[in-house]
Amino acid sequence: MGTVYTVRTGSSGKPAKTLKAAIWCPGFANATVDVPDLANAKPEASIALRPLRNLTIAGTIRPSDDGVELGGAELIVFYEAAWTCGLFGQMDCINAGWEIGRVRIEQNGSFRIAVPDFINDPTVAKFRDPGSFRFRVSRSTPPHDYRLEGGSPGGDLAVAANYPPLRLHPRR
Repeated sequence: MGTVYTVRTGSSGKPAKTLKAAIWCPGFANATVDVPDLANAKPEASIALRPLRNLTIAGTIRPSDDGVELGGAELIVFYEAAWTCGLFGQMDCINAGWEIGRVRIEQNGSFRIAVPDFINDPTVAKFRDPGSFRFRVSRSTPPHDYRLEGGSPGGDLAVAANYPPLRLHPRR
């Protein structure tokens, strides 16, 4: 038996009628839970976690326009799971997303980080849009945060089978 999680359902004192969930654990493919009728369902659901390999994203971060040195700061990568809109039956939704990794930026602005191979994730493959990665830099001193652009229009990097070296530009 694996780890057991309890999920409370309902809102404002009213019981939920259905349950849908997207689940991701580091090192594994995404999984979903879909319980269409909570009133008549067993009070538990199981998922099988399947190992998922990682890919490497590497590149450099250009100097910031305000002259702040980003070497030594932390690069944070988020996965924007656009496919969850389809899972939840929403044509236009705010994508669920979660942090997938952190790494220190080298003094010369270079970085390397492992990201899940979501393009080969069986759950993600069932949907039209596999999602994208979003990048942020976090510093311990002001200014604390920068978003990074350069993956594609809007700054995100589309999920792919491999990633060429990136040149990201910090924006405040």
